[in-house]
Amino acid sequence: MFTSWRHVKLLAGANFAVWAMGLTGIILLKDRRLRNFLTLWCVPVILFFYGYSHTFCDARRFIISTLPLMFAGFTALEGWRELS
Repeated sequence: MFTSWRHVKLLAGANFAVWAMGLTGIILLKDRRLRNFLTLWCVPVILFFYGYSHTFCDARRFIISTLPLMFAGFTALEGWRELS
């Protein structure tokens, strides 16, 4: 499938904190349209660059378009309304 797993390890390691927050937010979103929008934007871009041969140059440069949407998924949680 992949010629080298080092690119996957580099992307996952460098973006773990953002992806953990973003995926948590996206999974727990109640608004189905927003959840689908964020998923259909972020996941294909990230999966595409898993197999890209030049991700070792910079781990965030290629997926920078997904980072604001990951933060949006985390901040759009309805749980924030419950906090005092």
